[in-house]
Amino acid sequence: MTLRTYQSLDTAKQAMDLLSSKIGTVIFLLGLMHFFNLFLFNRFRRRALDRLITAPPPVAPTSHLTPVAPVR
Repeated sequence: MTLRTYQSLDTAKQAMDLLSSKIGTVIFLLGLMHFFNLFLFNRFRRRALDRLITAPPPVAPTSHLTPVAPVR
């Protein structure tokens, strides 16, 4: 729909100008959407990392295991 036009184009230069401005608009909007998605994903990641760092461990340790030598 963005590429549709009802203008009468008399020369190839007018056609190229119109086409480049229409395609430029589409690419610019795609770039904005991409930036917004990256911004949101970064915020989600930061929030998850903050919760991970400040969260208590799921189960308190009750004992320690001694290391076992590997069997050959």
